[in-house]
This record gives sequence, C-alpha cells and structure tokens, in this order.
Amino acid sequence: GGGGGGGGGGGGEVPLEWQVVTSYQGMDTLYRPRVLLHGRCGDAQNLIAKALIQGMDPVPAYALDLPSLHMQLGQGGKGSLEEAVVNTVAEARSRCPSILFLPDFHTWWSSASDSLRNCLESAIKGLPPALPVLVLATADGSSDSPEARVDSILRCRHVLTKQHCVAFPGPQPSEVRSLFGSLMPDVLLWTDHPEAAPPPPGGGKGQWPR
Repeated sequence: GGGGGGGGGGGGEVPLEWQVVTSYQGMDTLYRPRVLLHGRCGDAQNLIAKALIQGMDPVPAYALDLPSLHMQLGQGGKGSLEEAVVNTVAEARSRCPSILFLPDFHTWWSSASDSLRNCLESAIKGLPPALPVLVLATADGSSDSPEARVDSILRCRHVLTKQHCVAFPGPQPSEVRSLFGSLMPDVLLWTDHPEAAPPPPGGGKGQWPR
C-alpha cells in the first residue's frame, strides 16, 4: 500500500498547461456575444443579418426595432415603449439561447427618447455576461471608411462598442457586373423593342409597369 502511494507521489506535478485546460472544463467561456454589422447605405446589412438569423433557426429571435415595439403595445396603446423593451429582453433571456435583433441601430438611437435609450442600456447591460443571448444589430454609415463610419454610428457604449463591429464590405463593381451582366442585353432589348418583352404575369393580361 505504501509502495503504491509512493509511486503516485513520484509521478511528478501536473503540468501547468494541463491545469489550465482542465480548469476550463465545465465553464462557460462565452462573454457578451454582440455583433454590429455596418456598411454603407444600401449595402443590404439588414438582409444579411436576417439571413444569419434564418441560418441559426430554430434559435428564437426577438426584434427591438421601433415598429415591433409599437406592435407589442397593440391598438389600445396600453403600456409604454420602455415596457415593451423590458418585456422583449426578458423573454429572450428566459428562452436562451436566443437573439435580440436591433436593425438600423443608427436611426433607432437618433429617434428614441432619452428614457427609451436608458431603458435599452439598462436592459442590455443587465444581461449576465455568460448568458447566450446574441445582440445582433445593423447600421448604415455615410462614410466609405469603416473607422469613420463606426465613430459616427456608435452612440451607446454600454450596448455596442468598437470590438463588436463587423464591417460589411459591400459588392465590388466587378461582382455587380458578374451578377447582372447576363441580364443587361435583355433589358436593353426590351427597352428599345417593348414588343420583344415576354408577356407580363397573369397569362398575358395587363401591362408591365413603366
């Protein structure tokens, strides 16, 4: 028995690297998952974000845009937008993993009242750091420079910071030509010779809009 104990003690200390690895077992290494997808106006950031949400299905997504918040209040107008924000964040928190979607964050922040901004700040800031609730936001910027665009977009440091920003490069002219190039001959043909255009939807009834 003593020999066995001596053999165990003679095995040496556990390497530091192994101690670090084993110390993370069972721990949640997630920390405030947030993404702000930004680009130039018209670069389809919202469409990309919605495609990401669809790709993460069946993870539930909850919208925090102003129209969605107003819809929560209903036709009676009972309650407030602040209550709608709190309820939305609470529901996402209770059904995690989940997504909080903030489209057009730049216009949301400029249009919201001070109390609504503070409410959003508090609700997002109150999420536990390791809670698997992704805050996904989009924003447009007038500048072609990603750095200048981020500086003009970010207004709320507690919700989103520079480390959460992902620049959407947008399509290059060559990519646009590659996508639409094959369609242009037909478009030009139909413009110069309308009679050559295919019949409009509905079995040929009606006319194409001009």
